[in-house]
Amino acid sequence: MAKISVPLQWFLIGAGTLRKMNWAERNRRLVEELSGGKLAYIYVRNYGGGVEDFIRGILGNTDKKGLIIDQRYNGGGTIPDSLIEVLNRQPIYYYAYRYGEDFPVPPVTFSGPKVLVINEWDFSAAETFAMMFRLAEVGMIVGKRTAGSGIGTALFYPPLIDGGRIRIPIRAAYNPSGSWEIENHGVTPHFEVDFLPKDWIEGRDPQLEKAVEIALRALEKKSPKSRKRPEYPVHKK
Repeated sequence: MAKISVPLQWFLIGAGTLRKMNWAERNRRLVEELSGGKLAYIYVRNYGGGVEDFIRGILGNTDKKGLIIDQRYNGGGTIPDSLIEVLNRQPIYYYAYRYGEDFPVPPVTFSGPKVLVINEWDFSAAETFAMMFRLAEVGMIVGKRTAGSGIGTALFYPPLIDGGRIRIPIRAAYNPSGSWEIENHGVTPHFEVDFLPKDWIEGRDPQLEKAVEIALRALEKKSPKSRKRPEYPVHKK
């Protein structure tokens, strides 16, 4: 099994971006190995430029049977509701081209099981994504409860004389059934899995391993919908 060992502080400073991407690539290889090539892995570093990584990951892995979305250490960004819609899309019909693979419409679809990996270092839009992922029943969530803060402090930060700023929440999220979400609590995963210092030292990632296990189990119970191309018609003269 491939080993992963990355000091936690790399994720807490901006200078660690390249190391974080290297860590994500190792994770991708680990998921490939553990799943026998059945599962895709996408790391979402934030919901700014990281959205492009998300879309590339979807478009580049349409041949996979399941998907692991890893958003650990994600500081947030813009509310990513459109990504939830992408994940829940199903093919309506297909084009059969004379050459090449059949083409689904809409083109960006992923019908296999999806698992989201979160942790306590997820903030802001990363928390709203996890909340929407759960409310829309996109799939299972693995890891640790998100931070539970920073959802509504945008737009205005009153300055202090010492150079600091005050972040005052201006909004909070609730779901249609009538319960508050995120603020002062965070998003709770379906499967809570610790990631302890000893795991870092040993080169293990229990959260990612659990996510792969859940996705593979879901595949055993229900495989993605298969398409059936009709026979070409024979037109009489």
